[in-house]
Amino acid sequence: MNVLINALSPYIVPAIIVFVGYFAHRAISYIPAQQRAYAKQWADIVVAMVEQQFAGRSAEEKKQIAMDAIKGFFTAFNLPCPPDAILSALIEAAVNALPSTLQGGKTA
Repeated sequence: MNVLINALSPYIVPAIIVFVGYFAHRAISYIPAQQRAYAKQWADIVVAMVEQQFAGRSAEEKKQIAMDAIKGFFTAFNLPCPPDAILSALIEAAVNALPSTLQGGKTA
């Protein structure tokens, strides 16, 4: 069984990545443009704040703090909040866009 999994993994992993990327793109495309812009801006701000203020926490804890903060922004402005999967994708994109110094990485 392990031999079969090892043989197929170079084909399955890229297919899963493409599937997840396509699903996230389709889900995000259904959010109205203004709501999408707000969510992206808030994700960038919240992720930078969480990375600076909660540096000692685990990635899952920081992600939950960021999700709660973005949901709080939508609630404060009386806007409909996107589903958690979309907020998660926006947070991941904002984390990947951070400079490596904020993520705890080393600079050259």
